[in-house]
Amino acid sequence: MQATAWYDRTPAERAKGLRYAADESERCAKFLASIGDDRAERYVRQARRLRAMAILCDHSKATKAAHVDFLGMTEPSQTREQEDKAVAKAERLAR
Repeated sequence: MQATAWYDRTPAERAKGLRYAADESERCAKFLASIGDDRAERYVRQARRLRAMAILCDHSKATKAAHVDFLGMTEPSQTREQEDKAVAKAERLAR
């Protein structure tokens, strides 16, 4: 099988990858918390953001993941407040 970039895959395939990454982030967060590392909170936030992005993929009508609107969550310049709002909006879709 030929490797395919995430943006050429379907939103459903991208969601699967995002959920895997979220699981790994949570695993890292648990380990870091167990050794008292302050970075654990960042991994928890990252896992929540990745799961929100997966929800957006689930609800997208796009044929390719590149066309999914991630509400700016992929932008490194997005503030924490903006990210929290985008994550909350995505999580409301899942309800």
